[in-house]
Amino acid sequence: MDINKNLSQEIDKEPFSVAEAYWLSPRAVIHPVKMTHIRFILDNPELFKTTKVDLVEIYKKYNEKIGWEGKAREEILTNVMEKGWVRIRDYGNKGWSLQLWELDKFTKGVVWKWAAKLLDYIKENRQVYESNRVTVTLLKNIANKKPNHTWSVDTTFGDIIKGTLEESKTEKLDKEKFVTFKDFKV
Repeated sequence: MDINKNLSQEIDKEPFSVAEAYWLSPRAVIHPVKMTHIRFILDNPELFKTTKVDLVEIYKKYNEKIGWEGKAREEILTNVMEKGWVRIRDYGNKGWSLQLWELDKFTKGVVWKWAAKLLDYIKENRQVYESNRVTVTLLKNIANKKPNHTWSVDTTFGDIIKGTLEESKTEKLDKEKFVTFKDFKV
């Protein structure tokens, strides 16, 4: 991938810390998440090109408390990922979960940068991590309710680093399983 060459040149310029969760920006900036993904958005609306007022309005629309992990959260997270952000969470033995809008060339490059930085950071355990499971959920296909399209990609860190993360290598999953974010609450 050409984008990987450009991103790899910047890999040492940006500080990195290991976390259980991240937001990856459309500009390939890695943001560790200390609490929840929604709390990170609420605390940093300018990063996501929104305002606290807009976020509060979404919560009011659903009559939910600010920060509650319900329908407002689902709408906010979907809006953010539709703009190119990637949501990442480590579920321990179940592996890593990546949620993104679509698996285009640029997004693959952004994911590659994060995986490369994580593997570089944990050099002594790199071989173990290269085989760790990573599930990538494609929200564009879920939001558009495309029954004949891929909804989820099961891969490994090793596949991401090799640049072999492809939608075509995936199996189609039961669409009901991924219609909401309930499976991804923290």
